[in-house]
Amino acid sequence: PARDQLHVSFPDAHAHEITLTDVMGRTVARTTAVRSTTLDVSAFPAGVYTLSCVSGTSRSQRTIMVMR
Repeated sequence: PARDQLHVSFPDAHAHEITLTDVMGRTVARTTAVRSTTLDVSAFPAGVYTLSCVSGTSRSQRTIMVMR
């Protein structure tokens, strides 16, 4: 679970588009990163979010919990 920050890292040096969506499907954060990035989730309500990472033809999704 994340409280204030969500750290995302990748094993390769490709650019990744990172999107965080809430349970209603609304995009609450979006960024592009190479190797790693940190998303500030301190202002987000507690709940379940979906983290999507896209690089070229590769796509992955993870469920993220934000807790207070």
